[in-house]
Amino acid sequence: MGLRRSRLRRELRSQAVVGKPFRLGDASVGGKGLQSDLQLADWAPIRDLAYQGRAWSVNVMQ
Repeated sequence: MGLRRSRLRRELRSQAVVGKPFRLGDASVGGKGLQSDLQLADWAPIRDLAYQGRAWSVNVMQ
């Protein structure tokens, strides 16, 4: 198994992309942040609003 691992490691290194590391671009959208009534809310009410009216419900996870 050691020889296979060594060959695989060598192969992966030879295929590695050399250069700058990956950096995720800014995908933010314009706006003024959360609605005033959600500024201090826990995650649960925000999540419930996001999934409100959809076929999948957060209650499935509980």
